[in-house]
Amino acid sequence: MNIIFGNKEFDKEDLKIDLRNLIKLVKDGDTKKVKKILSSKKGKYLLNVPDELDQTCIMVAAHSANLEMFETVLGFFKLLKIDLNLPDKNGYTVLHLLFSMTDLEAKFLILLLEQPDLQLNITNRDLNTPFHYFCQKFRSSSTVKEVFSCLVTKGVNVNAINRNGESPLHKAIFNTTLAPTMLGLLLEAGANVNVTNKNGETGLHYCVRMGRTDLVTLLLKYGADKDIIKDGKTLYDIAIEENFTKLADFLKDGSTTEKNTGSATELITLLQNPTLREDFRQFLREELICEENISFWLDVEAYKHLKIDTALRLFKELYRIYDKYIPDTSPSEINVPFGIKKDIISFIKTIPTLTEIEQQMPPLTLNINHHSNSNSNISNSASNSNNSLDIPSTKTTPTNSPTLTNNGASTGMTPPSITIQISSSPSNSSISSANPSSNSNTPVLSPSPTSSSSSLTPPPSPPVYDFQKIQSVYNIAQQHVFMLMATDSLSKYKKRTRKSKGYHLG
Repeated sequence: MNIIFGNKEFDKEDLKIDLRNLIKLVKDGDTKKVKKILSSKKGKYLLNVPDELDQTCIMVAAHSANLEMFETVLGFFKLLKIDLNLPDKNGYTVLHLLFSMTDLEAKFLILLLEQPDLQLNITNRDLNTPFHYFCQKFRSSSTVKEVFSCLVTKGVNVNAINRNGESPLHKAIFNTTLAPTMLGLLLEAGANVNVTNKNGETGLHYCVRMGRTDLVTLLLKYGADKDIIKDGKTLYDIAIEENFTKLADFLKDGSTTEKNTGSATELITLLQNPTLREDFRQFLREELICEENISFWLDVEAYKHLKIDTALRLFKELYRIYDKYIPDTSPSEINVPFGIKKDIISFIKTIPTLTEIEQQMPPLTLNINHHSNSNSNISNSASNSNNSLDIPSTKTTPTNSPTLTNNGASTGMTPPSITIQISSSPSNSSISSANPSSNSNTPVLSPSPTSSSSSLTPPPSPPVYDFQKIQSVYNIAQQHVFMLMATDSLSKYKKRTRKSKGYHLG
């Protein structure tokens, strides 16, 4: 049996063999032979037809993680004048297919998006745009904002509706890895938070049925209507039906983790027990819930109660946690909304980098100054913990203290230092300079020169930083993660453990 393609006629079985060989060469990374096949008379046909596994040549090239091979195959679309927007029998274009791949690296998508005349809002038979699939299936936390920004810049419709009446926001809720981040990006880009599908369900309905308190909280923050009624049922009624009682309480009266003291106590007990904690971590992993939430909570808890003897130690731990969890390139993804992370990033920009501190102020010394009415027991006001950090009040910093000198040796001279101000008055929302006349929003660290008793000009004051603000910068993110674990994850975990291991928490 022959196949007519264009003005040429090819044997069907020969084409199958050629396609099979082409796919294998793409997987093997043999660019030279791939070019030879695609340059043949059959190349235009072979380039865009799926194999027995329903994979096209460009999909296999993308899966291979070989950028050179991907560029080669993509180049033949232009060379052979094949429209990248041509759909297959199900209406899927190259964009649909690649955005449906959950493990595709961002660099391949960016390269594809650079191609001219690409139709981002083209739909398949189900009226899904490629953006619908991107919001549901994209997994890379380090590159999601880059790709999302590229799509928005090129005119993607963030409110496109598919055959079921679902927008990309509906789809993003099913993203098992990046749902909070993806929803935050969509809402910041102008996505309609109250759009309903054909069944009259908003994104809130989806989140409530899934028991996702964190996503419910995020959508409500952006104006989602929690009083919407569908088939005579409120969101509260649905949460009760699904047995998400803590979420139902939240929808009813806005109760938070602080009010749910029973669940909070149980979660604290679990997190303090190494055996239960690791079992809980495994449970989160199996349920595709971010297990790094546990590590983040523990790291921040330790940071809040860190013994501060030098400024360098404080800033090192501040940046260690930041680098691990907050930026797009962080190795650990946590379930914290984009807005909260954005606030942390903005705060970090107001203080010196760790490199600046280490280079400009060796050795670093922490001077703790008190107002005359301050108490020596300074508690972290942003923390819910009852523990307080006790720092003895001192009027002057000893110049012969081993902690203030290089290598622990006493020199009798005061080294360059950084001052962190502890005040009895409420902390300001931003870090302030010790020099009140300074117009700079960002304090600049500079070494305090040593001086003798004969010096006539007093040395400039070192910059002053709010110790409590620095040590509480992660509190809101920690509280959000805690609420998610205490209201949603813990409830599911207890149901499972009752059936299996029978753990008792509390």
